[in-house]
Amino acid sequence: MRARFAGGTARGGRLRGLASSGCENPAGGRCEVATGKVFDCVLCGSCVVDILVRPVRLDAAIGGGRLIHVEPIEVTTGGIVSNSGIAMARLGMRVAAFSLVGDDEWAS
Repeated sequence: MRARFAGGTARGGRLRGLASSGCENPAGGRCEVATGKVFDCVLCGSCVVDILVRPVRLDAAIGGGRLIHVEPIEVTTGGIVSNSGIAMARLGMRVAAFSLVGDDEWAS
């Protein structure tokens, strides 16, 4: 079985990843990309930006135009492609990723 992926656009976004790839037996084998690199897994799906805000104390009512102090906000990657790819790479696998990236500030 051969799968082909080509860069392109959709809904104002950009497809990021390798320009093209051909995978033999993606269910159980290795994937050799057109660049000659061999990967254990090629991931396709969503990558997002996770914005993590720590909980605030709720012993007093929030509202009335008050400012609430929160701990520093943490911005990190998320989504199935990012999370799975990072985990597999930490386990020693060679991974490649394809994901549609939006056309906003976070995408640059």
